[in-house]
Amino acid sequence: MLFYIITMQKKITILLVDDQEDDLYIFKRALKQVDVSVKCVTAESGKEAVEKLMEDAEFLPDYIFMDLNMPVMDGKKSIREIRKVKNNKHTPIIIHSTKNLKEDAVNLIETGASFYFQKPNSIDELAAILEKILSAHIGNK
Repeated sequence: MLFYIITMQKKITILLVDDQEDDLYIFKRALKQVDVSVKCVTAESGKEAVEKLMEDAEFLPDYIFMDLNMPVMDGKKSIREIRKVKNNKHTPIIIHSTKNLKEDAVNLIETGASFYFQKPNSIDELAAILEKILSAHIGNK
């Protein structure tokens, strides 16, 4: 008699928060280059992201990628609000922005961000950054 052990790998889920449609498209394309099985849920503002997390207690993204400069609720305020939502206190929040944030990095980390990077100029460059960030999960498949 043969026994088969079937293991279910948890699919990586990302909450991507950005108000720019082009940036959402580029991020998703880069993400597909890294791992086609990653589930990407989007929100067009920090307020929408907080609402998604509050409305569905079962929705627990593995990572939150967020633009810093958005209307309605900017990235810094969004980080503070997300950290208040049950089960999202330790979810990695990665800030990405067209601006160089080196001078603001300490403030972002103190606010609750885990990491930041400047949006690169190409999909391939973004894919390389995402691969480094997601490598711990991707390596466990």
